[in-house]
Amino acid sequence: MSDEEHTKPGACSVAEFARRFGISRSQFYVLQKQGRGPRTMKIGARTLISNAAGADWVREMEAKTAEALPTIPRRPIPVADK
Repeated sequence: MSDEEHTKPGACSVAEFARRFGISRSQFYVLQKQGRGPRTMKIGARTLISNAAGADWVREMEAKTAEALPTIPRRPIPVADK
C-alpha cells in the first residue's frame, strides 16, 4: 500500500486489509486479540479499517520492529592514503 493510499479517506474490509499486508484473516484476528492490530470500526455488521488507522498501524509496527533489532556498532570506513 502506498503512502498516498494510506492518507486517502476511506476504509477497507478485514479481508482486503489482510490481503494488502500479506496476512490471513485469522492472523488479523490473532493480532487484534493480542492488542497488536489496527484500530477498527463497525459500519452495520461490517468491520472496517480506515486508511488512516492502517497507516498508523504500519508506523507502530515499524517502530516496534526497529526497537527490537539489536544495534550494531558502526566502525569507521578506512580511507586510503594518497
